Amino acid sequence: MLPEIVKGEWQKVAEMTDYRSERFSDMAVERATWTDLVSVQDEEPPVKPVRPGYIWFRFWLLEQQQIIEKYFDDELEPWGIYAPVTLPFHKSEENIAAFDLSLGLWVMEDSRILVVNEAGFDEAVAAGVIDNEAADYAEQRIRALTTAIGQNLFPPAMVRNFSLRTQPDDDQ
Repeated sequence: MLPEIVKGEWQKVAEMTDYRSERFSDMAVERATWTDLVSVQDEEPPVKPVRPGYIWFRFWLLEQQQIIEKYFDDELEPWGIYAPVTLPFHKSEENIAAFDLSLGLWVMEDSRILVVNEAGFDEAVAAGVIDNEAADYAEQRIRALTTAIGQNLFPPAMVRNFSLRTQPDDDQ
């Protein structure tokens, strides 16, 4: 069975706090902050940052059927953007979820991209966890997203420009 990304799952993570969620007409946004209880993963991108005080945002783009996660460090500076490749969303009035295809894109500040977990994806396809139809869909999504990134259409400006800073730094 494929792992599932579910709106609201962060509020169940004991090491995360300050969970918030808003739903708009074409988007849902979640936010959570890692507490001091978390075991630090001292790694560089494209690994998701798990450190005390780091803030994670998850944007559910409903029309595009795309999840985008944006991470901020404990000084409110952007740390990275990750776009998992999922099957189309399944949603109800209360919930949104998507099956994760074990593949994603790490988008760097200069619009360079890294495809994340290609080996895990290939293993899941070989083992039959991801069927051929889903594998073809994942490959089409990667091509579509990389094309959109090359045209500066992805991530959308709302996500790309999203900041936690309310005032410019004093030293600028």
